[in-house]
Amino acid sequence: VRGIHINWTQVLPTAQRVPLPTYAFQHQRYWLDRSVPAAVIEAANTNTHPLAATVVNIPDTGGVILSGRIATATHPWLLDHAVSGTILLPGAVLAELAVHAGDETGTPTLEELVIGQPVVVPTGGALQLHVLVGVEEGGRRDVRVYSRADAGGSWTEHATGTLSAKSLLPASDPAIPWPPAGAEAIALDGFYDGMAAAGYEYGPAFQGLRAVWRDGKDVVAEVAVPESQAGVAGRFGIHPALLDAALHVGSFCLPAPSGERVTLLPFTWNDVQLHASGATSVRVRASAPVGQTLTVSITDPQGVPVATIGSLELRAISAEQLGALSPSAGIESLHVVEWTEHSQVIPAERWGVLGSDQYRDVHAYAADPERPGVLLADVSTWDHSEDPVARAHALAAQALMLVQGWVTRPDLTEERLVLVTTGAVSRGSVPTDPAAAAVWGLVRSAQSEHPDRLVLVDADDRSPSTLAIAAGITVSELVLRGGRAQTPRLVPAPAGQRAAAELNPDGTVLITGGTGTLGALTARHLVSAHGTQHLLLTSRRGLDAPGAAKLAAELGVDVRIVACDVTDRDALDGLLDSIPAEHPLTAVVHTAGALDDAVLTDLTPERLAAVLAPKVDALLNLDTLTRAANPAVFAVYSSATGVLGTAGQAAYAAANTFADALVQQRRDAGLSGVSLAWGLWADYSELSAGLGGTDRDRTRRGGVVPLTADEGMALFDAVALRADSPALTVPMTLDLASLRSAVSSGDAVPTLLRTLVPAPRRSLAGQAVPVESLHTRLVGLSDEEQKAVLTELVRDHAAAVLGHGDREAVGPDDAFFEIGFDSMTAVQLRNRLATATGLRLPAAQLFDQPTPAIAAEDLRDRLAAARTAPADPTDER
Repeated sequence: VRGIHINWTQVLPTAQRVPLPTYAFQHQRYWLDRSVPAAVIEAANTNTHPLAATVVNIPDTGGVILSGRIATATHPWLLDHAVSGTILLPGAVLAELAVHAGDETGTPTLEELVIGQPVVVPTGGALQLHVLVGVEEGGRRDVRVYSRADAGGSWTEHATGTLSAKSLLPASDPAIPWPPAGAEAIALDGFYDGMAAAGYEYGPAFQGLRAVWRDGKDVVAEVAVPESQAGVAGRFGIHPALLDAALHVGSFCLPAPSGERVTLLPFTWNDVQLHASGATSVRVRASAPVGQTLTVSITDPQGVPVATIGSLELRAISAEQLGALSPSAGIESLHVVEWTEHSQVIPAERWGVLGSDQYRDVHAYAADPERPGVLLADVSTWDHSEDPVARAHALAAQALMLVQGWVTRPDLTEERLVLVTTGAVSRGSVPTDPAAAAVWGLVRSAQSEHPDRLVLVDADDRSPSTLAIAAGITVSELVLRGGRAQTPRLVPAPAGQRAAAELNPDGTVLITGGTGTLGALTARHLVSAHGTQHLLLTSRRGLDAPGAAKLAAELGVDVRIVACDVTDRDALDGLLDSIPAEHPLTAVVHTAGALDDAVLTDLTPERLAAVLAPKVDALLNLDTLTRAANPAVFAVYSSATGVLGTAGQAAYAAANTFADALVQQRRDAGLSGVSLAWGLWADYSELSAGLGGTDRDRTRRGGVVPLTADEGMALFDAVALRADSPALTVPMTLDLASLRSAVSSGDAVPTLLRTLVPAPRRSLAGQAVPVESLHTRLVGLSDEEQKAVLTELVRDHAAAVLGHGDREAVGPDDAFFEIGFDSMTAVQLRNRLATATGLRLPAAQLFDQPTPAIAAEDLRDRLAAARTAPADPTDER
């Protein structure tokens, strides 16, 4: 928005204020109709705080919540406050907001404000700010400052402090000469260039120093906001750019740094009082009585007090620490799986069980006329091999055959298959069976493709009561421990500084898949950001891999690129033996992987085995052969596919849930290990090269935002290089607004992602037609009229799946697989139609009904059959 023009037709005589959009006056230029009374313009212009437009009084406590929204698009002056390449919300903003909140609650003095985590301003999008003031106790109130991404998510606490009702106005003394007698002028030539060299990259809005003098141990100065900000200064208590520039005076007071460059930021504010508001130019007196602590007094040009800061303690921060706090690659992009109690379990009375050698026997179960509605498959009994590699491959292949047989039987659409494992999930116990964890990944993807057909349960025993609970659950995943049921949800990772650890520069870092996109990216980052000097990169082709020689030259350090199949234990053992003793193995980053996207019904055991190998076979070799070296870092590049159960990626999901469980085993054994279950990357890699524009658009509409290289490496530092990181972290940027939209529109959204957004309220305004309304609408219509209604329904959903705006993009006789559909989008449309009609539709629905008109005829026949079918009095489901 470059300008706003307001046309006024009438102003009521009693009008005192006009509730305009809060952003209307947050620009440097705007145009107004001349007929608007100046008093009305002034009232609208000064009515709200530029950064906290809303004030909500909290009943009973007398506290308040100040809320606002900041973005570089609406507050472009914030772009002028960058530190070490990161745009930061000035600490002066947090202090000014806290004082503003104190004014609203009769506690105007900021006794203390501790900034625990700086606020990083995103270059795109916006942040929501909240300032909370609590209950009054002894003339004091707690104050806290929070932010979160505008799209939603959890709140991050940035500052906490105390407000006080005590206030003291210093005496004015306009008679004091200015500048003080005997003060020595300090030249400002090159001052802000020197600040930039120290990490303070201030633009014009924050270059407020006009003149500086040294007066004994104090430094005095003249400071002003730039002309572009003078018009808005009256809406602040004190404009943050003015207050921040006043702190620049401290640069002449503080002891000169020794050694490396030190970048200081405000840490603890004490006894901050604002005596007058709206200043545009001030005089400042500052001193540094102790270490990195400033005392500051601010007056207007006549010597009348404007503000005082009893003390301000500064703390050093590194560029790496700031990079790890990026809002697009920070706490909002880090997630963990949390298990919560689930009480809505009603044990089933009847169920069938497939034992150790019956994983193929779906047909016999379906042929049983007395079959119960639930079949339990005891996965952990299927294979007793002591070789973990062989067991993982066997269980995954057997689960694939069972589930394929189940979902392709149209006569089993009303039954549920429950796969029961032991030791696949770490919840109150160590995962003792990573092979069973691979089954969880595979089945999670199958659940996304075939909703409400499959269930996963990890139980610690096989008692009848436990099996009864397993058979009776209605959720997609459950863990049973001692009879207690728990379900997973995805939650933001706990807040923290997430600073990168130091890597031993004399040690060797092994990166598998090191010549691939992610492996090479990681190698470059470790060299440029962490000073790594010794790299060992492996791939199947070694130096013959495309770009390998160029990468080695670019890195400019001691780097070896070796052809080694890490799934070959002997070859890997020989490679590790070749690492020189003077540069021992200190870090392992396993990025190698293989991808073979296919819907579940197209997947074969051979294709599954090829995808499992780089994660199962190779990772077990790495785990076993590096235990003696015990590297400080053991980071595995896993995928959110395994955690979420991405449709069309059952093999890859199986491989990565195995990896996640194996890393958890390492951690429980006291070894290093983190598994990073990455979301989608923006840069195409060998693994994502097969994703076309339609696939990426579908992912984006589902709420997953691709990670840039810089964001990914900041997340790597925040997780892989911290000993206290969880064993499994999901680095994935989410657009919760898109996610909410996907859930509301009925798209197949993974269960764990649904836990991040509230259940949508039923909308009466959208195009989605409730099942009951659809059935009612069809009653009384002729066959042709019903077909017309259902054809429109199919076209609506087909257009939505393909990302089109309306049904006109899909003709009634268009062949689905000629207008952009593939196996994956066919599954997605089948699921949407099942939800819209309340029908259980077969897996091959769109293959058998290839156009919207033909599919509509089939739906009409199925709905008619469902209306005439007699109810089963014994069916309690």
